[in-house]
Amino acid sequence: RRDQQWLLPSNRRLRNLVSISLRNLSLVPAISTRSRGKTIDDDVLPHALKSPAKLVALREHKAVQHARSSSDLKALAEDAVDVDESPTKNSKAMQPTQPRPKLGRMRRRSTIEWANASPQSRQAKLKNVIAERLADVFFSLHVEGIEEPIYVSEIVEQTMNPTFRHVDWSPCGPGITRMDRLGVKFWVKNSKMSGWRLLLEDSLCLRGLQYLGKSLDQFEHSLPQNAVIFHMTDGVYTVFQSLSDYAPPPPPPSAPAVRATSTRVLATSSFDALLRLSKLDDSIQDALETRNNIAADLEVLLEVHKAALMDRDRVAEAEDRLKTIEYAKKTVQRQLDKAHKQQDEKRNALAHRRQSMR
Repeated sequence: RRDQQWLLPSNRRLRNLVSISLRNLSLVPAISTRSRGKTIDDDVLPHALKSPAKLVALREHKAVQHARSSSDLKALAEDAVDVDESPTKNSKAMQPTQPRPKLGRMRRRSTIEWANASPQSRQAKLKNVIAERLADVFFSLHVEGIEEPIYVSEIVEQTMNPTFRHVDWSPCGPGITRMDRLGVKFWVKNSKMSGWRLLLEDSLCLRGLQYLGKSLDQFEHSLPQNAVIFHMTDGVYTVFQSLSDYAPPPPPPSAPAVRATSTRVLATSSFDALLRLSKLDDSIQDALETRNNIAADLEVLLEVHKAALMDRDRVAEAEDRLKTIEYAKKTVQRQLDKAHKQQDEKRNALAHRRQSMR
């Protein structure tokens, strides 16, 4: 049984959006006018029954040319069939006794223009074909009422199926994270482009997303070109209407729903409990906003007192360097005192020897 989504469409907000990915990148999207579930010939079948070319071909009556064979096939056929169109007894004898010579297996002619190319040229051509489909991609998120994008992703280089990092909603306030509408723009650039080009732009409502599953690994169907995948907290979603045929059918209900006939009122949350939950949510959002304001104020203070902080760091570095010099000076002084002491001992020993030799 496929896992179900636990996030209701009415409860989907921007804070539930984890990340966004793009699959089957194509810089030139394929335009298909045929309806899904039909082959290409189904649309032109009514017009092909009586086409002008077929009517002209039916009017022409051309005699069949005689085959250039060593035996008269028409005469053998007339002898083998009687007047009443029944095969004769000698029809088996009239058949040629010698079997037809078996033709050797003919080699199919190579029609590929680079069939006789070297492996190096084939590898180079394959790399060029792959490079034409690879591009650098990034996306931006937009909301109504704000001109600048609320989030700009990192650039994923040379890819066909870019997967971006998790969206960071910490700079956004509760007024943005509680919205259910957003706009997505995908920008691409390959080796043939001088600048960034807008590949895809879409404005959508999170309530209209289509559920695909817990992850893309469980989705066994192929995705169309430039398919935008939204990773929510409860699974992956998409927005294109063409993917409705790709989604697996919902599982059958385990048991038929029984219509309630009892008028007994079931116990539920009281108004006070719901009010406390609402106040708790407001308090949490206010605490998050206060934290962001405090962090911004700290950044401003650090920027204002940046020169003083740098001077303090320089003073600390100078004090450490002075301590190091003092320690080195004491070490050298001890070594010098030791050398003087050894020199005095050697002089006294020499003087004592001289006195003993006299």
